[in-house]
Amino acid sequence: MRITLALRAKRRQDITCLGLISALKKRLGKVGYIKPVGQRYVEIDGAKIDEDALLVKEVYGLEGDLSDMSPIAIPAHFTEHYIDSPDRESLVSAVTDSFARIQAGKDVVVVEGTGHAGVGIGIRIPTGRGGAAGIPGS
Repeated sequence: MRITLALRAKRRQDITCLGLISALKKRLGKVGYIKPVGQRYVEIDGAKIDEDALLVKEVYGLEGDLSDMSPIAIPAHFTEHYIDSPDRESLVSAVTDSFARIQAGKDVVVVEGTGHAGVGIGIRIPTGRGGAAGIPGS
């Protein structure tokens, strides 16, 4: 089962995800989480990890690598570089592969959108339905 959370911009999806994950862990057991496209990130061991993915991992200690919970980070000038040298397939593959690893052995996966529909448009990765390019059922 997958639950996609995509609220209107600046509606604190991160807080909603935390509450949802808490409830799902109590009722269903094994919960996974992924934020396929993130824009606010920190660097951990050379990887750009969305702040929300890090928060979820720290609060709940969910199974899975942070790099799979946050496969794409959109740094400054990302879209410009993409326009100059587009490689959509590698982005979609990153999301698809990460989702498969996160989903393995889970009862449910929470998919968090970016919080702003404009993020990802320039690179043709949808974010309004959870940034779910390549995620089955998206």
